[in-house]
Amino acid sequence: MSLPAMVVLARSVVVQGCLTVMRQNHQSGVVLAWSTTDYQVNLKNEVTIETPLRELGELRAEMNDRLSKLENADLKVIHESLATGICRRSRKRRYS
Repeated sequence: MSLPAMVVLARSVVVQGCLTVMRQNHQSGVVLAWSTTDYQVNLKNEVTIETPLRELGELRAEMNDRLSKLENADLKVIHESLATGICRRSRKRRYS
C-alpha cells in the first residue's frame, strides 16, 4: 500500500472513530432522556395509584368501625330484649 493511500485510510479511521464516539454520546444522551422521562412518569403514576389506595384504606377502616358499632348495638339490643323477655316469662309463671 502506498503512503498516500495509508494516510487517507488513517484519516478515514480517525473520522469514523470520532463519528462513532459522537454517536455513542448522542445515544447515551437519548437513553438518559428516556430514563428520566420514564422515572417521572412512573413516579406520577405511583402517586396517582397510592392516593386512591390510601383513601380506600381509610374508608375501609371507617366502615369497619361503623360495622363494629352496629354489631355491638345489635348485641346489646338482643341481650336486653332477651333479658326483658325472660323476666316477663318468669313473672307470668309466678302469677299464673
